[in-house]
Amino acid sequence: MAKTYLKSFAFWNLFLTVFLFFFYLLGSRSVVFFYLLAVIATLLYFNGLSVKIWLGILLLLVVIILGSIFFSDFLTDNRVAKMSLTDLSVKNRLLYLVFAVEEILKSPFWGSYGAYAIEFDDVATYPHNLILAWLNNGVLGFVIYLGVVLYPLFFYVGNRRSLLDVSRKFDSFLVLLFFSFLMYFFTLIKVVISDHYLTLYLGLALGSFSCVAYRYRTLK
Repeated sequence: MAKTYLKSFAFWNLFLTVFLFFFYLLGSRSVVFFYLLAVIATLLYFNGLSVKIWLGILLLLVVIILGSIFFSDFLTDNRVAKMSLTDLSVKNRLLYLVFAVEEILKSPFWGSYGAYAIEFDDVATYPHNLILAWLNNGVLGFVIYLGVVLYPLFFYVGNRRSLLDVSRKFDSFLVLLFFSFLMYFFTLIKVVISDHYLTLYLGLALGSFSCVAYRYRTLK
């Protein structure tokens, strides 16, 4: 039953539409765009280059883009609709990023933990991307962190065929693999581009990954 849904044109469009709608209303810009990328990556992981599904997703994206343009006046306070390079939040994040790079260049091995809080007098002024792990933990901590975060990616990609073979036999494993991969890919993009390296999403992603790895070894 689960296998049929994951190959269904209607399932993917409904899944994408419902969650994008709620994320859009929440006004979290990174969540909207990264969730969209994560869904596309998950679609590719499970179905490959299925022309029918990809054309459906493309059509849906066109509708979403046109809708956000023509109906943006009804959501004037929505941060997704108002996003631009002149947005204060975007400008501040670029400022924090430049500062972090300068601090790392001064002390690449040790980093400079919390330097942003001293410079901008606010603990929330950290660079919202992966470079924060280097700034706070130095190059050694950064390398260890990368190992932890990227290991699931190599596991999912390296064992893709075997994982999908097991998922065809057990619907429960298929559902677990689906949501685990979606959550992991979404978290990976957020951590790399626009979130704290210790975001709560990371705990969910690594926790669900460990469940997949354990079930995979017991079922294969």
